[in-house]
Amino acid sequence: GMQAILFPGFALGYYYNFDVHIVAQNPTLPYIHARYIRDRAIIGGFGFELRGLKNGHYLRLGASTKHVTREGFDQRIPLLTLLAADKTIISNLKGGPASAFGFSLGAQYDMPVTGTSDLVLGTAWTDLGDISFGNSLGGHKVPSIRQNLSAGLAYIQRLNKRTLNRDGITLAAEGRHLNESSVDTRLKTHFGVELNW
Repeated sequence: GMQAILFPGFALGYYYNFDVHIVAQNPTLPYIHARYIRDRAIIGGFGFELRGLKNGHYLRLGASTKHVTREGFDQRIPLLTLLAADKTIISNLKGGPASAFGFSLGAQYDMPVTGTSDLVLGTAWTDLGDISFGNSLGGHKVPSIRQNLSAGLAYIQRLNKRTLNRDGITLAAEGRHLNESSVDTRLKTHFGVELNW
């Protein structure tokens, strides 16, 4: 969850995230992919708006920094290890808590297409250079937060010219993890439709 205090052009927030999942893989040589992550962060960011290349066009730029405290693990565990484990397995795997700083940048360009429609282009580079937490006192490294370069576009069709809150239909497309060639293209691409009334 995210709680935020907003000011003109500036925001300050507190972020909390808890992620647990277990996936069983490989029937011939069974192992479990287990992930337990708990994040807490204080985030501050600012943004501003400039005139675009033409009248009615707007360029928006923003940046944020955060201080993250993370604990957890993200590991493959062989089934035999799991069967022989006792109740201390989680504490033995878990790294942290450890803290680090992260930085993100974003840009958006908003242009009218007709009197009732807009085209919006955007890009964001989050957690620049990855967020690495080093080793905890127990010697278990906390999983890093990988950087993510994403870009997208949206076509917004409003109900009429007087609709300022963009009630209508939005068609959107987005590409994520553009900086990672190892990620399957099907997992990078996202499409969506939003109806607002």
